[in-house]
Amino acid sequence: MNARTDDGHLSRVNQLSKNRGLQGATKLGRYVLDAFFDGSPERFRREGKSNQTFRTVVQSPELKASYSLLYYSVAVTEQLDQLPTNVGKKLSFSHHKLLLPVKDPRTKEAFARKVVDEDLSVRGLREVVARHRVEQASRIRRGRPPLPDFVKALNRLPRIVEQMDDSDLDNAHLFDRYSPEQATALVERTREDLDKLHQLLNQIEEKIQGTLA
Repeated sequence: MNARTDDGHLSRVNQLSKNRGLQGATKLGRYVLDAFFDGSPERFRREGKSNQTFRTVVQSPELKASYSLLYYSVAVTEQLDQLPTNVGKKLSFSHHKLLLPVKDPRTKEAFARKVVDEDLSVRGLREVVARHRVEQASRIRRGRPPLPDFVKALNRLPRIVEQMDDSDLDNAHLFDRYSPEQATALVERTREDLDKLHQLLNQIEEKIQGTLA
């Protein structure tokens, strides 16, 4: 991409960023998608600033728009395509930004319709979305119970064994920073811990058999 093309993109982005409101944001978002990411929101999310042509524009000192404006313009443009036209276009840019964290399509549309039907303000929608996120978090906490401690502990054992296998025990400098005496004490303590672990495993196995009986 040559400098003239980069300047052309920069000039166009600066021009479009002057337009406020939903219409201006979607024009900017559509331009960013089409000019740098072949119209694909997925490519925008995947590449972002790693896209060389786009990075040249967003890092230019002549850029009049913030990166957050470009990001939200693209995100809202995509969201507008996901909502019914007679609903999405009636929302303000600020309303759309508040709906972005709502991932479930049906919930997103329901909230958008609520804005239209009830003439809900930006503040009102913010409260609705905040309550939804609290309820979501609460449902997650009430969902699957946490794993027992012994399961979490035993799940860590393969990683420990893997680290031991990868240890370079033939290294001539093995005890430069950890003396043989310290290593001996560590090995003995570990043997005691392994004996305790063996006893606990037997108890767990007995509990399992008792449950299955």
